[in-house]
Amino acid sequence: MVSYKFQYDRDMLKVLSEIVELRKPRIFQVVLGIGAGILYLCAASLLYYDGVSANSILYLVFATIFVLLAVFDKRLRVFVVRQNLLRTSKQLLSSSGTWTFRDDAIETDSNLGKGVSYWSAITRYGDYDKYLYIQREDNAIYLLDRTRLSEAELEELRGLLGRHVTVKA
Repeated sequence: MVSYKFQYDRDMLKVLSEIVELRKPRIFQVVLGIGAGILYLCAASLLYYDGVSANSILYLVFATIFVLLAVFDKRLRVFVVRQNLLRTSKQLLSSSGTWTFRDDAIETDSNLGKGVSYWSAITRYGDYDKYLYIQREDNAIYLLDRTRLSEAELEELRGLLGRHVTVKA
């Protein structure tokens, strides 16, 4: 049994927003990159055949915007998720409590309420920066600061995760 006292803060919300965006597909970046390439080709052909015109400049501007969006896509998504978390979870920032990791389930006891998550509801876990995260089926995340756990507690928790969770991220 491992017991962990938690208190959410802004740094933890930042890490949570990064973890949420960690496994998102990069299809948006690929589509933007292809679109930018096509727009650059159109602008180049317009410049070659018609010289400098309003349409060729417009194509160049849109292509550049597409490239910037593709490059900063992850940062923008993390920023949006973080802002949404801060807006919707004022109560979360003030929450504190204890997570108890037992052989049969994870028990939560906080100022917001009590709950139990059975191991069958856990979909994956992994390390991110100095944190260990555990994700449930409903995408709720337990975020533990590894530096606040002793070596024995960390080893026992990793043993529980290894026995009960099949996907390690």
